[in-house]
Amino acid sequence: MAKEYLEMIITFNIKEASFNIEGNVREEHQGDLITEFLRTQLGKGIDNSKANIKDSYHIYIKWFPDGDIFKIQSDTINKGVRDGILMKIVSLLN
Repeated sequence: MAKEYLEMIITFNIKEASFNIEGNVREEHQGDLITEFLRTQLGKGIDNSKANIKDSYHIYIKWFPDGDIFKIQSDTINKGVRDGILMKIVSLLN
């Protein structure tokens, strides 16, 4: 039975601005999926959480097509840092 969701496990190295994406999203669709997630974050407000300062971050995205629902986990703590990393990845993918 096929998975009911698509997933990306992202590792991003801040110092090198390099990343690795694992999961079951085809490479040519990774940027689109990240962009769609970022669109869901527009208007969500500011996250005043103190960012977790690290050299490397991990972001785990699951997208459930039925219902168009995103589930996301990251070790950035701050959503602005997370979304900034994702925007950088989209720019590097394009």
